Amino acid sequence: MLPGARATSLRNPGVPVGVVAALGLTQIIGYGTLYYSFSILAPGMATDLGISVAQVFAIFSASLFVGGLSAPYIGRQMDGVGAATVMAIGSVLSALTLILCA
Repeated sequence: MLPGARATSLRNPGVPVGVVAALGLTQIIGYGTLYYSFSILAPGMATDLGISVAQVFAIFSASLFVGGLSAPYIGRQMDGVGAATVMAIGSVLSALTLILCA
């Protein structure tokens, strides 16, 4: 654990089980929507951008790499402002990105 980090309990009586279940369900749906829809959107994106499908997937791979590099920063944000806030912002940005890709 990092210096200054605080340990949190996974069993927080203040968080209703329904909220946790809803968050889990939306994360599963979000993951499927963002990652698996990309293979459907890629050919159209390649045509619109004038690049090959392989290049579209290379860009997608690079974005996953950048996402991995940003994980420590995002984790610190979650520790600071709360995971729900960061995840809600991420969900809104993801939805806007899908709208732009459509």
